[in-house]
Amino acid sequence: MAKRPGGVMAQTDLPTKSQLIPVISKWHELRQKSALLPMIVTIMFVLAMYGAMQANPWDMPINFTQVYHLSKWPTVGGQPVYTTYLIILVALYLNLASLYFIYRLAGKRKSWLMFIAVAIFTGWLLTSPIFDWAYGFFYGFLAGGEPGQAKDFATRLYRFIIGTGFLEELLKASPVLILWAITSRLKPQHRDAYGIQEPLDGILMGAASAGGFAIVETVGQYISSTIEDAWVHGAQVLVNFHLLSGRTQIDVAKGLMMNVMGCTPGVGLAIPRSLDQAFGHMAYSGYLGYFIGLAALKPKKSWQILVIGLLSAAVVHGFWDAVPSSMTLLKMLIATASYAVLAAAILKAREISPQRQFLQPSIVIGAGMGAMGYGSAMPQAPIAVEAVRIEPVPQPDYPALPPRAPSVYPPTTSLTLKLGMRQLIVVPGLRLLAHQVTGLRPQQPQPEGEDVVAEVTRNPQDPSVLGLKNMSTTAWETVTGEGNRRSIQPGQTVRLSHGTKIDFGSMDGEVL
Repeated sequence: MAKRPGGVMAQTDLPTKSQLIPVISKWHELRQKSALLPMIVTIMFVLAMYGAMQANPWDMPINFTQVYHLSKWPTVGGQPVYTTYLIILVALYLNLASLYFIYRLAGKRKSWLMFIAVAIFTGWLLTSPIFDWAYGFFYGFLAGGEPGQAKDFATRLYRFIIGTGFLEELLKASPVLILWAITSRLKPQHRDAYGIQEPLDGILMGAASAGGFAIVETVGQYISSTIEDAWVHGAQVLVNFHLLSGRTQIDVAKGLMMNVMGCTPGVGLAIPRSLDQAFGHMAYSGYLGYFIGLAALKPKKSWQILVIGLLSAAVVHGFWDAVPSSMTLLKMLIATASYAVLAAAILKAREISPQRQFLQPSIVIGAGMGAMGYGSAMPQAPIAVEAVRIEPVPQPDYPALPPRAPSVYPPTTSLTLKLGMRQLIVVPGLRLLAHQVTGLRPQQPQPEGEDVVAEVTRNPQDPSVLGLKNMSTTAWETVTGEGNRRSIQPGQTVRLSHGTKIDFGSMDGEVL
């Protein structure tokens, strides 16, 4: 391909090698794209699923001797675990997809080897004697019995919050808390990849832990119970319709249905049970992980932060389990709210991250999908228009005006302060009142209706620079457009510039 003067590439009639085989010249760029690795993983899982189906087809009839039979599930009545490699692969892939979705929203690079290690550790806890002991303590001692034994909803809700919410959220948080405890002992170059230093770290590790929990729970308990229930139901049909001898016991008929149905009934449940983990276990644990990371970032209030996080996750988790499955609309609202809370926590964690300037755009698929408020929108293609000559319009003659007196202060850039749905033009002397910034209180008692909690002032050294003075009793957290973080104590002033975000405590502000 030749070049014209000025460096413009001249096209020829013959295709080049890179045009015929684009992967040669674009391989390095392709490796940087976010869609390549997920597609490779998907292809690997699909091939593995085909292999599992050929080695052990799940469609009827199935030879029960080929069914993969694991050890008994602890505590839950000692029920056996029935599953196949296909079911395990489906659960693994869908949980990985949910975790990847959260990973892309967070936009922070973390070690996937650590994600897998955390998930395996949590799965092991769920099948260990530790879970047996914790189950008896939370359900038998604290909750006072199984939720299903309660007749009224209030007791049922209490038992689910204590027995299920606190037990499962603490268990899933265990590896995250361990990582937080050892972070200070890690080498500096390993802390970003493996440690817990900020809320984004806690969210991602919490979601990974929930993935391991969800896989073991889904495959070992729910799918296995569904498979066994289908065998029992089929056996009852055979006996009730006299398709077997009247002297045939139900257990014998159940064994017959095992050989006929195999694990087919569990395949259908594997898909929805694995998909709902994004707004189920991963949402609760990711939200609790946010508070663990926040405690690492704010060690002076770590215990208060952890208690608030545990209560928030456990109550929502228990409420979800307490609501009957027949109340579909309410279930849907709870699930949507759970994931919305996690998404809000991710956005807040990105905003206060010490490494905000190094985060990837918060996107889901490719670089063109909008970023939850942080990614750049896809630029519009330029539109070709025909050049038109515009004749100058003669201007009327005006009498010369006397020169203007110089301004007392240099001109300032127009700024707007966004508070919730309200936008205020930033001018010197602008005051924010307590009812405008909910949660803030003035430092000194003031007349009713004049509870000033902040005021726009000029910089004494440079009057063209405007700042917002903290006249409240609460410290603010600010993040500049460049990602610099600072705590604004009462009496201090934050410089107002485009892109500055201010966390007032119960409300966020942004300078536009």
